[in-house]
This record gives sequence, structure tokens and C-alpha cells, in this order.
Amino acid sequence: MTTCWVNGVENAQVPADDRGLQFGDGVFRTCLVWDGRVHELEMQLDRLHRDADLLGIRVDSDRLLPEIQTAAEALGEGVLKIMLTRLQSGRGYRPQWPADARRVLLTAPLAEREAGCWSRGIGVCLLDHPRVQASRISASKHLNRLVQVLAQRAVDASAADEAVLLNEQGRVASGSMSTLFLVDHANALRTPGVGEGALDGCTRTLVMNQANARGVPVREGAIALDDLAAAQEVFVVNSLVGLWPVRQFSHPDPGTGQIVTRRYDVPGPMTAECVTALAHPLLQRMLAAGDRC
Repeated sequence: MTTCWVNGVENAQVPADDRGLQFGDGVFRTCLVWDGRVHELEMQLDRLHRDADLLGIRVDSDRLLPEIQTAAEALGEGVLKIMLTRLQSGRGYRPQWPADARRVLLTAPLAEREAGCWSRGIGVCLLDHPRVQASRISASKHLNRLVQVLAQRAVDASAADEAVLLNEQGRVASGSMSTLFLVDHANALRTPGVGEGALDGCTRTLVMNQANARGVPVREGAIALDDLAAAQEVFVVNSLVGLWPVRQFSHPDPGTGQIVTRRYDVPGPMTAECVTALAHPLLQRMLAAGDRC
């Protein structure tokens, strides 16, 4: 069951002229709620403020924080989506800059997923279209997510669990709902840069920071499809699931067009280190459940 709060009022409604609804004029964070608290709340709020500032949307933290805490406590365990939309009257694209925010919170149960996604890994396919457009705002979580919507439709139509999205140059940008990492032959951890169209997410930052602390080389930048096919290990992350190892990557052969599949050992040693370092509660629970399958 989904519950909605608008500006602190439970079961309130968002008006039809809301700019987030009309134009995607707003920002959001999708958070894991565990034991009545938002996991990594400080980092989530920091990114929310940063993205809102990029769009010229003012955040009333004195009101937002207690609303988040109330929603998380009522939920106990599940998903909290925090949305801020530009609050202004009148119609048309032209924004008031800066503007106050309409605060919209949605809570829902966690999606049901097989424990094997965490323990045995997932299958990933290549999705050539739609492509991610790298821009000044592509690293932020703005409300226009049509590329991801279309990508998830394609994933549902395939036998894969996730898709690799390309940018306009044909290089790897991200997953359809995740950030992608690979381990190359030099045992370095690599991930697409924000200039490549990657989302600068919280879990992505945690993985990179923790790898740096362990002395693991971390390279953020351009990743070609050949790099992905040649990788030693691949995994994807997001704030809800934590980390999923990738057991196989399927893509059309450039010469013949036939589907070829690259398989990876799961979990690889670097992936296992990242799992331990993340200390993500759902990840740890599902790994334990997967061990019993």
C-alpha cells in the first residue's frame, strides 16, 4: 500500500497544475527505510539539496526533515520517495527562479525480488535505445525519467534483470535503475563518469569512497562496450537493493548481430569486498536468504 504526504499532510493530493507533473520540474530521492529510519539519510539529504539548488528550488529543511522522520517511522521498512517540485502559480515553461518547493513523500513496501539476485547474480542485456544524453543536469535526480521508463519496459520484455544504457557516443552510461561498476585486468574498479551520463548516486559514492579507503584504484570515466565484455567482474548498485553481482552480460555481436553472452564468476573477490564494506541491511538479509535457497 502506498501512502502520500504533501507538505506534511497525509493522504493529501498534488494539484493538476504541479510543475513536477507538467514538466518534470523537480528533484527526488528514493530511499531505503529500515527499522523506521532512512538508510544513509544525511547523504540522501545532501544530494537532494544539491540537486534542488541546481534547479533553483528552495528546500525548507526545518519542515522537510520531521516529515521524513514521521513517514519513515510510520512505514518501518520499505521505500520512501522524496520529491520536491517547483511551487509557483501561472502556466508555461518559464520558471520562477528561485522558487519554494512543494514537498511530496511517498512510502511503499519493498518490491519482491528473488534472493538469487543478491547471491547468484543477475543477467544484464544491452539496450541501444533510448540513449542517455549527458548534460549539466544528467547527474542529478530530476523528475524527467522517460529514458528509464522506456528502458524498464525493454527489460520487462527480455529475459534479463537489468539493462546497460549507452550515451549518445555509444559508451556505457548506466543501468536502467542502477550504477554500473566493473573490475578490469589491472584489478582497478571502474565506473562511468558523470560526464558520460552516469547518475551521481549515493551508493555509487559509497562504493568509490570505500574502495579508495582500501587502496583500490578507482577510475571514473569513459567505458566502452569492449571494456565491459572484457571485465573480470561486473556489479550494479542502487540505494534500495545495495549491490547485485552480474553473472552474465548479453549483447549483439557488432559483426554478425547475433547475441553473445559474457559470463562472470559470482561473486568475484572485488565484488565480495564491496558487499562487506557497504553494510547495506537489505543486501545482508537477502544474502542470508539466498544462502538458504
